Amino acid sequence: MALSETAPFPLPLTSYERFMWRNDRPGYPSVFSVWLAVEGVVDERRLEAAFGAAVARHPLLSAVVAGSGRRARWRALDAPPPVAIDWRDDTTGPVPEPDLTRERGLAIVGARRAGGVDLVLHLHHACCDGGAAIELLGDVFGAYVSAPERPLDAGALARRGDDGARRGRRIRRGVSLGARFARALSFRPAVLAAAPDAAPDGYDPRALSGLPELRLGADATRALRTRAREEGGTLNDLLLAECLLAAGTWNADHGGGDRIRLLMPTNRRTEAHAGLPAANVLGFEPIDRRVRPATDAEDLRASVRAETRAIKERRRSSWLDDWMAVMNGTPPLLDAMLALPSSLYTGIVSNLGAPERAWPHLELRDGLVALDAAVLRRVGFAPPVRPRSPLSLGITTYAGELSVTGKACPRTLGHDGLERFLAHLGRRLEAG
Repeated sequence: MALSETAPFPLPLTSYERFMWRNDRPGYPSVFSVWLAVEGVVDERRLEAAFGAAVARHPLLSAVVAGSGRRARWRALDAPPPVAIDWRDDTTGPVPEPDLTRERGLAIVGARRAGGVDLVLHLHHACCDGGAAIELLGDVFGAYVSAPERPLDAGALARRGDDGARRGRRIRRGVSLGARFARALSFRPAVLAAAPDAAPDGYDPRALSGLPELRLGADATRALRTRAREEGGTLNDLLLAECLLAAGTWNADHGGGDRIRLLMPTNRRTEAHAGLPAANVLGFEPIDRRVRPATDAEDLRASVRAETRAIKERRRSSWLDDWMAVMNGTPPLLDAMLALPSSLYTGIVSNLGAPERAWPHLELRDGLVALDAAVLRRVGFAPPVRPRSPLSLGITTYAGELSVTGKACPRTLGHDGLERFLAHLGRRLEAG
């Protein structure tokens, strides 16, 4: 029996599943993209079969949302179509905008080129987070090279997240979140200012063509890791702090505000999620700082390290997670929040880390994942972007090389401004 046939459907939506589903907007789907560059000889039929076998192990990737309001539930897609790679001339077309009430939240696009193929997975955030996407790819590559399957438990989907409605009622009955909400809402985050000489460039945030990217080679990435370790933190701590400083100094140069709020996705998986198939088990930690020209960079980096360490130690939800739980119990409140004309954050910084660390069952060849007669040369990642929230950064460190890709709301930065911001961030990282 296929794993998808043992899933405990129907399943209520968790807080962030409902948020991602309801936050779809025309031109701004809640879809993130992972792209892969494969070099060498690829057996396309075997690759497509590997995708089919892997997706069959992750029931939410073939599920739809039925019902509305608090009665919305995940249900298995009736007669799901076969999983297929959509082969095109290139993989840089617009990100799809799936209707989760009728179709699965996964699309795979491929393009043949001299010496290999390019692949892009588009995944709706309601049914999958970045960590789950990496695990899905591990299943795909494992099926392709006939590696042993890792054990999965479809029943774990019933334990994948909070009971948002119940938790929301508990919070509304008097758990003391009022002061936390008030403090959080009193911090009015700035958006990234547009450069005054930036011209409208017809930028479409859905397109992957010419997606701005900051890349650091292995030596530069190794130097950043060493620096982070010597400062007593992680590479993610350092990158998060430098993104805060880059946003603040950018705004100081372009007439923007100094209140910077970056959302840091956090993995809420625990031992109770052992064997969990693909799902969204994220939380978000808002990192708030006032960043001015006189801000001491060393002090800010130290404060970020202390904050991320406290987040790991406390292992509890942030005020934003609890707020989402309230709104999950009262869907009209969520829709009202999503209709607000202002942004609740400056940007999102989402770090998938080193994907190959999640694939111990796969062989490495000169640091690259081996796929029989081919190797996985590159892995990239682009999170979704929201209206009025100009910055979404996706970070990976594959084969020892750091990649930071960006998307932006075209009403603010646009493509030209985003390229300039990433160059500004790169100069900060290189300067040390």
